[in-house]
Amino acid sequence: MQVERNVAAVAPVHNRREKTLRWLKDLYCAERIGLNLSAIVVDDGSTDGTAVAVRARFPEVDIVTGDGTLWYTAGTNRGVERALTRDPDYVLTMNDDSRMDRSFLVRLIACAEANPRSIVGPLLLLETEPDRLFQVAPEWRVRWGGWRHHTDQTLASIPAEAWDVELIVGNCVLFPAEALRECGLMDEFHLPHYGDAELTARMRKAGWRLLIEPGAKVFCDPTRSWPALRSLPPREIWHHLWADRRSGHNLRSRIFTNWRVAPSRLAGVAASVVSIAGLCMRAAGFRGLWPPTGSLGPLRERPALLHARVTPSSPPKTISFVWPYVEWGGVQIYFLNVIRQAKGRFHVRAIIPEGSDPGLVSYLEAEGVSVETFPDRWDLSQGGTSARKLLRRWRKVRCDARLLRRLLGKDLAMTILQVDIDPSMAGFFYFVLLFSRRVVYTVHTAMRPMEGARDWLAAWRFSLAARRRGLRILAANVDAKKSLERRLAPREYARVGVSYGCVDSTEIRSVEALPLDRAAERRRLGLSAEGLISVTVGQFIPRKGCWDLLEAASEAERAGLHLSFAWLANYTPGEADLRRVAGFGLGSRFRILTPREFGPARRDVLMALRLGDLFALPSLEEGLPLALLEAMALGLPCVSTTVNGIPEALVDGRTGLLVPPSRPDELFRAFARLTSDSTLRMRLGAAARARAQGRFDVRQATLATLRAYDGLP
Repeated sequence: MQVERNVAAVAPVHNRREKTLRWLKDLYCAERIGLNLSAIVVDDGSTDGTAVAVRARFPEVDIVTGDGTLWYTAGTNRGVERALTRDPDYVLTMNDDSRMDRSFLVRLIACAEANPRSIVGPLLLLETEPDRLFQVAPEWRVRWGGWRHHTDQTLASIPAEAWDVELIVGNCVLFPAEALRECGLMDEFHLPHYGDAELTARMRKAGWRLLIEPGAKVFCDPTRSWPALRSLPPREIWHHLWADRRSGHNLRSRIFTNWRVAPSRLAGVAASVVSIAGLCMRAAGFRGLWPPTGSLGPLRERPALLHARVTPSSPPKTISFVWPYVEWGGVQIYFLNVIRQAKGRFHVRAIIPEGSDPGLVSYLEAEGVSVETFPDRWDLSQGGTSARKLLRRWRKVRCDARLLRRLLGKDLAMTILQVDIDPSMAGFFYFVLLFSRRVVYTVHTAMRPMEGARDWLAAWRFSLAARRRGLRILAANVDAKKSLERRLAPREYARVGVSYGCVDSTEIRSVEALPLDRAAERRRLGLSAEGLISVTVGQFIPRKGCWDLLEAASEAERAGLHLSFAWLANYTPGEADLRRVAGFGLGSRFRILTPREFGPARRDVLMALRLGDLFALPSLEEGLPLALLEAMALGLPCVSTTVNGIPEALVDGRTGLLVPPSRPDELFRAFARLTSDSTLRMRLGAAARARAQGRFDVRQATLATLRAYDGLP
């Protein structure tokens, strides 16, 4: 069954009523099979009745009103912000003077779906000369002073298939909503009129692929042009070159764009010098060929050059997954998903502490991973006396030294290290390693500020490590990436990609195909045979909201809800926790199960999830929990909290229910809604399944990690 995609089209407009109406007519006449299309018009202070005419002809269009000062960049940003509140799959930004062929939108979507983590632009053509291209595939070079457009390309000179570019001009761009949430919007402060000159280039640096789909055609009417500098008086020249940031001649905008899109700051400065020199020469009336102009050759002959620049000539042959602690959970399952996609191209091994859980080791070995251990571990316990804290720190330093010694015994010249060790917190020995080898570090949970000088020191160490060419930083969700903004310079922050936690849809479907006698399995595990069952997966710890869940369960018991609870934990909680659980008086209505009962394999966890009628995870702090994604992929209606990355997957009222953290009363109300409304459970479960098996499928979500491996020097 084809999943319907939600697309929001955005256009800023100003006093072009007829063109705006024509654009909307073309948009709604376009083919929309499998698409749910909505339109947002940002009317920036029009005085020709544009808003009134749009409301009369297209009442379904959402109109955002401006005061005439937004211009292109801010106007587009306001429209995109409104679009993102609707949780679309894609946002289409356009100019209202565009004409489109009927199939342009479905072709753009098809290209984006076939190429995960891609931003797609159509073939822009001149409306007056429909066989001639308009500003398609500009290229940036120092010797040109920045961006240079192909001015002599026709339909006969372009590639037949979609091809990679360095920039997509903003007349029409299809953005996955995920890209906008990850990388942000256009810079309206520095580039009020040409924000598109920097946005998609910034996204490309963050690991997004930029594609032109030649089958999607959009016709443009570029009526705006800036006066030649040599025809202006000196005061007007100064106004265009420096004072008016909206002018196409503005030096400050050009310098800022070069600074942001250049491969290095030195290259950005050099390109700006070339650009300034060229502007000065033109202002003085010289018409030389510097910066150079003229033909760049047919576009169909140029894509190979771009691919040659981004494909490593001799990629490392081994990936070592490294962590220094024995506790395990979502991070290791995330690594397992990456391993499944990488092991066909790389030899994969894991270097972990002695005493690691045998169940985790069996998971790794089942994927063909070579498991090696080293004789130490980090102590992740909290609190204690000053002597206890000093002892933990000494053990950490000793562990780092032993781990470093083990790693230096490997052939690191052909190895990538995928680590779960924060560069800002790692000990001295490992910090040296970060500076000298290929390392990929994934931030799974938002980084919290520390106290006083410790926070400054951690931020400095993290920022220093991030500048190294051999280190790539990824975030497992957008919330985790945003927490890095205060620790990284803009250039390093732009390089941080998002590699979502993910599920293997093929594995999910194979598990769903297995026979399951729910009544018999419930009896075997000691679960209630009557009523509904809420399942939770994760460590039984306060951070996961275990006590909030128990309080909500007690309230459900008092209210007479036919609802029992099962918590699937990695290991049995301590005696103190078990006594506290018994104090809630729930008896068999609350069961803590461990792998000894439901089984040691990953498939056993998924089969146990199938016993539930709904899933609950009332975490107080999270990244983007894989257990939640797996429950969604299995079609369970889910209840969770509005913390960190969870709302990126679970949309309240659409794919599940969200409640505030530390609110057992709200959690109980969510349980009451679900137990009393079977239609709601079915609707939320179906939407959750589609979202998890689409946006968060392993083949799409791990691409950013694989690209990070390929992009290392």
